[in-house]
Amino acid sequence: MKSKIVLLGDTGVGKTTLIQQFTTHEYNPMITSSLSAACVQMQFMDKKLEIWDTAGQEKYNSITPIYYRKASCVLLVFDLSHSFTFERVKWWFEEVRRTTKTNMIVVGNKSDLKRKVSPIDVKFFVESNKLTYFETSSKTGDGVKEVLKAAAEYDFIQDDMLDLKTNKKGCC
Repeated sequence: MKSKIVLLGDTGVGKTTLIQQFTTHEYNPMITSSLSAACVQMQFMDKKLEIWDTAGQEKYNSITPIYYRKASCVLLVFDLSHSFTFERVKWWFEEVRRTTKTNMIVVGNKSDLKRKVSPIDVKFFVESNKLTYFETSSKTGDGVKEVLKAAAEYDFIQDDMLDLKTNKKGCC
């Protein structure tokens, strides 16, 4: 079984360090963020996972759909200490929903920092859209394994809204 997991969110929300926690169980604040997209493969439970880290810069928004097409799950990541990033997750949600049937999970990262995003606003958004929500800290590792487990439960899907034809095997 295979799952393709794609992380979406603005620059600086911690997508790259979440993947680092997923794969090495370590935190390195000096890690370089993605310039366009990067992929790692790993075995988790009984599945082979492809985890895609996308660039959060606005200039890459037009190519990002290439990465989440036919994904098993998209993790919509925001920074709990910066409210603007939560507003942008709503935009990312609409973009994904507009173009694909991919499953989505909302991830509030940096739970180790002072919260600036209202839990009431998050609860309203996820309940209104029937989404699953997790809070994580890529620094401490809190909640990271639970997100990965939830995302890995979704199987690779053939999305009939978009047909991306390719002969390339794997992600990396």
